[in-house]
Amino acid sequence: MGADDYLVAYGADAFEQLAAKAEKMREADAHVADLNQKHAVICVGGKTFVADFAYDAALERRKINYFTPKDFAVALANRFVADPNDPRKQAPLSSVWLKHPHRRQYLGGVTLAPMQDVPEGVFNLWRGFSVEPKKGDWSLFRSHILDNVCAGAPALFDYMLNWMARLVQHPGEPGQVAIVMRGGRGVGKGKVACWIGRMMNDHFIQATQADHVTGKFNGHLQDCVVLFGDEAFFAGNPAHEKILNGLITETTRLSEQKFLNAVTVRNYIHLILSTNSEWAIPAGMDERRYLVLDVPDHIHKQDSPYFAAIDAQMESGGLAAMLFDLQQRDISKFEVRRVPQTAGLADQKRRTLHARGGALAWLQDILTAGEVKYIGEVKTTVAWSAKGLQVSRNELFDAYEAWERNRPGRAHPESREAFGRRLKAVLGASFKGGDNTKLPKAVNAERPRAYFFAPLDQCRLAFMASQNMPGLWRADDE
Repeated sequence: MGADDYLVAYGADAFEQLAAKAEKMREADAHVADLNQKHAVICVGGKTFVADFAYDAALERRKINYFTPKDFAVALANRFVADPNDPRKQAPLSSVWLKHPHRRQYLGGVTLAPMQDVPEGVFNLWRGFSVEPKKGDWSLFRSHILDNVCAGAPALFDYMLNWMARLVQHPGEPGQVAIVMRGGRGVGKGKVACWIGRMMNDHFIQATQADHVTGKFNGHLQDCVVLFGDEAFFAGNPAHEKILNGLITETTRLSEQKFLNAVTVRNYIHLILSTNSEWAIPAGMDERRYLVLDVPDHIHKQDSPYFAAIDAQMESGGLAAMLFDLQQRDISKFEVRRVPQTAGLADQKRRTLHARGGALAWLQDILTAGEVKYIGEVKTTVAWSAKGLQVSRNELFDAYEAWERNRPGRAHPESREAFGRRLKAVLGASFKGGDNTKLPKAVNAERPRAYFFAPLDQCRLAFMASQNMPGLWRADDE
């Protein structure tokens, strides 16, 4: 028990009696007690280190530095104390501390266990929230999220608040869904991420390089609960995609410090991404990992007094008020993986599909254009009519194959058999074709086997429904 706690619990008289009866501390014991305030022997990845519990003034957060026993001895090489075994001699302070029975130690290693107890001998990296929750006013920041980041959409705002409430009520679970904010500079994307992160304080990291999010050496994430990737991700890198998906949804992840073995740790990361890029994330057709918010160029874009007022309110009690409201918010019926299918997400699916190629990407392309290129021997373009589109089966596949081979970085079209099955699976009743389906003589006297497409609007609706991409072509128009 600390001296302050003892005084509160038992009073000044009891403390004086305790001090009078206490055995006088030896010089070595005093130095050991002093070193224990900032250092501990700790086991990490099968190796033993001296942990230095430091404060990073630039990041305004606590951190842990790891010294080998040899480096620790070098750091304290100029400090000596009376040898506990022979007070007439001097001994290196580092050696005395390392051998002392009362040195601070965590031989069971380190772990991050938000709002949980850990076994004795294990160091818990969780240090709580940055403020104590308290009723108050955070209306400016709240309005910024609703009016600007969520573009005034109540459903998106409600999901955002529930996601934030889940973060503070259950920080010991992975985020399951990443928040993606796409928009121009100065619209306040980073403002949202940073004030959410400020609630977590020591458990918030802002990364500006892809390696800090998806890199091999990720020891800096050992105590991270909120990770803000600020223009720190390239959606076209396949290696990044798998790692990113794991950070969002998996219950465990690999943690690797340089020069140490990788270890499996519990994953508590809640990911927020901010970008100016049109293609921000690798989104699959059944994507449920991302809430994509297109932040418009609102009236307060690059409005310094507007954002300064938000900061002032949050600094003067707004942050504590936000934490209080989020802790009190009822999220018992909130299903985090039921992500609103925004036009922004549909656009990300479209861009991801186009980059990966294949029959679906080609189909999306011709539905967008309303026409098919490279048809026939003379390579003409055939457009949808009011009644739909009818075309030779072989010529349509040849057009798809030509499209694939003209794309950079991909020269492996799907087979003819897979091509037809894929179109049927996506378009359903809006697509017909097979061995018994032929072009009319009026179109081609040889009556080759054919494919028939319904009118363009009907095909687009079928595509959007099967691929869960509502608003896809609306996003194009906008």
